[in-house]
Amino acid sequence: AAQINQATGRTTYMVHYPGYGRNTSALNMNNMRKVTQDAIGVAARAHERIILVGISIGGAILADAAADAAFLHQTLQIDGIVLMHTFPSLAHLTHGLFRIPLCITRSFVRDYDTLAATGKLLYIPVHVINTRADKLIPWHITDAFRNQRGITVHESTAQNHNDFTASIQMLDGVLERL
Repeated sequence: AAQINQATGRTTYMVHYPGYGRNTSALNMNNMRKVTQDAIGVAARAHERIILVGISIGGAILADAAADAAFLHQTLQIDGIVLMHTFPSLAHLTHGLFRIPLCITRSFVRDYDTLAATGKLLYIPVHVINTRADKLIPWHITDAFRNQRGITVHESTAQNHNDFTASIQMLDGVLERL
């Protein structure tokens, strides 16, 4: 959070997911969605305009939480979403890492479908920052984001999945577009 705050000059909130930091609740998708929605609500009450940034699996959780139908009907002004080093879906990730045909991985891996979630965010611009050097999230699966209306993909010079410095430096330019 401090790195993003320093690079962009914007107030930054960091979410601790269940099982991480001080959050001791059970680690599951429902708890992660609730924690994320609560954090978005806190930010929305404190600031008139908000831009959501999710990193790695946090990006997938953020997209899912923001796209929840009941949540979207709240009076929130979300000006944009930025997903950094995030996969299009767990099915795409499994396909990309293990070369299992996508039609098969989609049949048994249904959680963390970032593409489906962002498809529900019709009026919110979504930007994805990924890197070719990422061995955990292969670059070629980023094509799935490029093929989705309303998503802009940016290529970072980050050296690996956990090298967020270059991607955070890009973030300021992306935020200026929102």
